[in-house]
Amino acid sequence: MIAAQNAPISANSISNDPTADAAAPAQQAINPILHRLYHQWNAVQERLRVEVGDNAYKNWLKPLVPTGQVDGEVLLAVPTRFMRDWVNRHYVDRIRQLWAAEDE
Repeated sequence: MIAAQNAPISANSISNDPTADAAAPAQQAINPILHRLYHQWNAVQERLRVEVGDNAYKNWLKPLVPTGQVDGEVLLAVPTRFMRDWVNRHYVDRIRQLWAAEDE
């Protein structure tokens, strides 16, 4: 679900694909799927912020950005591989749960 430096983050695995582009805010007005992903991600982020606290949220979860969806999996991007690995170890299961709840 999480990838490094604009690489895709799938719900089932991590990719280090450096060719994936992070979504620019202007794209969400053009791409309705990306707009929906941003809306869902904002809801998931708010719940995560409440659950983990402001410091953990700012350090580990706020930098994640939705970049698209492939085969039903949401792609997120993070600034570094270290952050990707940390989020995958500590938060990815909860992100999946919260995203599934938003998808219902």
